[in-house]
Amino acid sequence: RGVKVQEYASEVGLGWQLNAGGSISRVVRGFPDEQSNGYLGTGQWGQIIYTNSASPNNYTTFFQTISTTNAGILSGLSQTNDEPHADGEPDLFYVKTPFFSFQFVFDQNGLPVFSNNEGYKVIPTNFINTSAYTNSSFEVIDPSGNQFYFGNTPNSTEQATDSIFGQVPPPFITSWYLTKIISFNSQDIITFNYIAAPTNDITYNYSWTETQDYRYSPAQTITYLNTGKTTFSTPKFISSIVSNLGELDFNYTFSRLDDPNMPYLANILMKAYNPQTQGNTTSLQTYNFNYTYFNSTSSNPNLLRLQLLGITLTGNTSSTSTPMTIASFGYNTSASLPDRTLPVFDYWGFTTTMPNPIPSDIFNIIRTPNLVMAQACILNSINSLLGANYQISYALNTLNPGSGSTNVGGLCVTGISQTLSTGENIYKTYQYADANGNSYGQIYSNKYNSLQVTTTTGTPFIVYFSGSPYTISDVNGVFVGYSTVKEINQYGGYTIYNFKNFSDFSDPIQNSGNALNFLYTPNTSLSYKRGLLKSSGVYNANGNIISQTQNTYVAQTNPIT
Repeated sequence: RGVKVQEYASEVGLGWQLNAGGSISRVVRGFPDEQSNGYLGTGQWGQIIYTNSASPNNYTTFFQTISTTNAGILSGLSQTNDEPHADGEPDLFYVKTPFFSFQFVFDQNGLPVFSNNEGYKVIPTNFINTSAYTNSSFEVIDPSGNQFYFGNTPNSTEQATDSIFGQVPPPFITSWYLTKIISFNSQDIITFNYIAAPTNDITYNYSWTETQDYRYSPAQTITYLNTGKTTFSTPKFISSIVSNLGELDFNYTFSRLDDPNMPYLANILMKAYNPQTQGNTTSLQTYNFNYTYFNSTSSNPNLLRLQLLGITLTGNTSSTSTPMTIASFGYNTSASLPDRTLPVFDYWGFTTTMPNPIPSDIFNIIRTPNLVMAQACILNSINSLLGANYQISYALNTLNPGSGSTNVGGLCVTGISQTLSTGENIYKTYQYADANGNSYGQIYSNKYNSLQVTTTTGTPFIVYFSGSPYTISDVNGVFVGYSTVKEINQYGGYTIYNFKNFSDFSDPIQNSGNALNFLYTPNTSLSYKRGLLKSSGVYNANGNIISQTQNTYVAQTNPIT
């Protein structure tokens, strides 16, 4: 998808994620569910909303039946700064393990409700109507009876707090990490352990507003920099995965230049079970991660981004102690990412045309996507141990405005080629438009380029934003999707994939009714329905169909509670 200007590198480098273990994470809507003013906290606001509805599951006449006091608390009317002091929406929870993933919400009674009845059971502890929520944890039981535990050991929860415009809410748990898997017969146990960073880590988000006040002649222009920040309380990292078959140890180094309070993963040590010691004491091999920095000649941490160069392997004997490269990675360095604090990004936050000098008037910064700049620091080649070389090519994402194609932010893969050690070349290309150039792309919101708001009462003034004040992506950050993708092999044969998209399942949007009357927010998320494969067809080079698959999806009517 590309790299955004204000994106921070993970512990394994910019654009990479370490996928080891699992977690339950969430999107907080309103206040965190478990806190006293949350949907399931000691204030029992979920119950209040449900019991004050005119009929079960009908909230349209809610404010006609609820007390004036509670209506003010929920809506923010008559409250300090006109801010809501309680929450009427359940959070969205996402479960991810090496074996399955799904999402759920809690109902007003604290019972988990799933989008589909897939046979999973979720058991929360210290989460519903309790003041002990800082020690909350979860157990998930899969349809086979295997047990998965989350957040019930030291260092296995991630806490954070966001602040913007000077407001700092209390910290809350953002993720509960997978700590243990117990098989259905209790014969196999896998344990996941975590370490905490020695200090908090802070990431910053920058946005700009520009106000033109027509009470003055000529109009007075004022530009504001709004600095939001997210504080992670001693961030947690996987330190070991232990079973009766062996162990993986993850070792980190805290000496980064781009994000000083975050580590990088130095190596992963693989151990085998030793029957003599009855422990995982026999070291087998070590995977070493090698790094540098994008913009490495700079001393400015906002220009630096951790760059993963490659992975080497060493054994536990003298003959295998010399590092052997198992993979090395190449990136597009013909363009550089700018300083994180500069407003040079497109409508979606990706690097765009770099003016020189950067104008102080943000309205004059070009926000249209730029392919050259969007590919800054993007992975474009992989060299593997066996001599194969992979090359990856990209294009800007596109949408169909009615006919033809319009470029939008971020990147899509247009080709992957593999050159074998024998010199043979294998490749596939990907098309996201029909033969007439009409894009199959759709976007979440067509208000992505609405950066201006004008007051309609009193003395008019205009406010310009560096990014759209509307909701332009779903809860997963997805802003563009393709209904059809054509994959073509080197011999001319191809496969056509058709997917569910925004036109099939769009999030219900309502006017939020704020003072400027411009923010629109979704009532709920249907993201789990989008991206599902509707059908696929395999064709030969002559266009004759070889096989076809049609998928039908039916929502279960009785979710597990």
